[in-house]
Amino acid sequence: MALLVKRTVPIVFTTGYERGEIRSTSLALPDRLLGNSCRAQPIASVKLASCRPEDKSMDMRIPIAAAVLSSFALSVHAQGRDASDEQQRGEIALSNDTLQLRYIGREGQVGEGGRIDGAFFLSEQRDIVLSGGAMFSADLPDNVGVGGRLTLAFGPEAYAALLEEENNDVFAMSLGAEARFVVNRRIGLAISGRAFYAPDILTFGSADSLTDLSARAELQVAPELVAFGGMRWFEFDLTEGGGKRTLQEELFFGVGYRF
Repeated sequence: MALLVKRTVPIVFTTGYERGEIRSTSLALPDRLLGNSCRAQPIASVKLASCRPEDKSMDMRIPIAAAVLSSFALSVHAQGRDASDEQQRGEIALSNDTLQLRYIGREGQVGEGGRIDGAFFLSEQRDIVLSGGAMFSADLPDNVGVGGRLTLAFGPEAYAALLEEENNDVFAMSLGAEARFVVNRRIGLAISGRAFYAPDILTFGSADSLTDLSARAELQVAPELVAFGGMRWFEFDLTEGGGKRTLQEELFFGVGYRF
């Protein structure tokens, strides 16, 4: 009875490329299958060559690099747009009978996200009003903010008025809000409005209350320049039956500059 002798002959199969190493395996074959010539010495290793997939990796790098560069470009553009929105601004507004110079600070000047506003108002009757306050932006969810197009801010505004008539001085502390909605980002078209009111308890001097309402449309004509126009209702309710003193109730236009 013949004995079946098995000899382990290393036959190397390249099964794949993993971390720069070639994996191999050995098979045990019987001597009678190897033949006499194979008994004297092991069969030479049989290698199934597998090339490193450099060509495929190179093909993958091109779209990956393009995606990274595109993301970087979009990020830089968004940061530039956000930075311009956070810049401080100066405005001049004119109507037939009034002039106003206004300063709008950048966000973050007061607390977290608050800004400082200030204005100088002059009417044809030589009424002079100085005003200043702090506005704090509301954190709106995306579904309410319409993808960042709508912004709301609230805060106090102080008014100090030197009216035309002698001894008709007014100081008022008002509370109010402003809203702004971007209609078209590409051309920089937006609409905005402000509403402030000072009740009798917070109004001192020759007036019982103050009302300041305005609405306007804005158009960005240059990266740092904005043109606007709208309507304003600005009046005091005087004491001792003096009636209402209207400082402005007419259309206005103006320009704003970011710096």
